[in-house]
Amino acid sequence: MSSHHIVRENQEPALLLAGTRGVPMAVIGELLEWSPQIWVYETALKEVLQWDIKIDVVITTEASRNQWITTLQHQAPVKIITHSPDEPPWPTVFFMLRSLNQSDINLVGVSPVQAGFIPEGINVSCIYDGMRWVYVRSGVYEKWMPAGKRLQYVGEQVVASGVAPSGLTLQDGPVRLSSPGPFWAGEALPAYSGI
Repeated sequence: MSSHHIVRENQEPALLLAGTRGVPMAVIGELLEWSPQIWVYETALKEVLQWDIKIDVVITTEASRNQWITTLQHQAPVKIITHSPDEPPWPTVFFMLRSLNQSDINLVGVSPVQAGFIPEGINVSCIYDGMRWVYVRSGVYEKWMPAGKRLQYVGEQVVASGVAPSGLTLQDGPVRLSSPGPFWAGEALPAYSGI
């Protein structure tokens, strides 16, 4: 089988870069492999511009918009989306995803607590501080994991099976997290050299 794949537009999750603290470049490189739509929040824009990659969307406040228009001329075409400085940008990001018929996004440099409420129809993964978090809308997270893997969760009334109170998996095998409502499940990113 060929290693080349045909990827339809908006099939791969969009990638929003808001910061890279605790995220190895190897992980970011893996996310970039499939040529996703690249969204950048203004807090990470100067760093990402140094990577010499094509940016599709920039999220900024109205007050900073004109500054970024000049800086981003070499990236044209690029969409600049503004949000109120009094509110987090994530509701605007999720609204724009829907309007672009995109339902999946990887948020790099955004904690699950920062991401807040995730609207129906949007699938979110947060990569933050050495962890990959997924929003578990169904209330059940099940996965085979090796012994000693770090697993955390953020939510109410989450029951963990196969996980020690320390957050480490007890043995090779399935783990299960369940809750009456949605929650976030996070697992440690693989150890890459150069972190």
